[in-house]
Amino acid sequence: MLINKLKEDIRTATKNRDSVRSDILKLILGECQTRNDESDKFIIGYIKKVITNNDETIRYKNGDQKLAQENSILSLYLPPKLSSSELENLIVEMLASGKITKDKKSIGLVTKKCKELGFESDSVDIMKALGLS
Repeated sequence: MLINKLKEDIRTATKNRDSVRSDILKLILGECQTRNDESDKFIIGYIKKVITNNDETIRYKNGDQKLAQENSILSLYLPPKLSSSELENLIVEMLASGKITKDKKSIGLVTKKCKELGFESDSVDIMKALGLS
């Protein structure tokens, strides 16, 4: 589980006096404990929220290095994302097999297939790959 990795990484960061890593991971762990939810789904969702908030602040502050560093640390805990070419290949395979068609209804099916394969997906990227945007 992701919660165990977070706890272990907090111990390692604290031992190595890596305050940025330790602090941001403690923030994530603290939110899990406050919400009493240590599921991978919650952790990933909260990490995405923190990254989004950091991105907004970075744009506002014209490049806050600490927040950028936090985002690079947190992104290590997110599932990998398919590259554009990998996503296009997956869609071509799904189209060829008749599992999807080139319409908006197929976005959910492609998203589900990505999750089954252990990858993160983005509906905007899927729409582009399907030629819908």
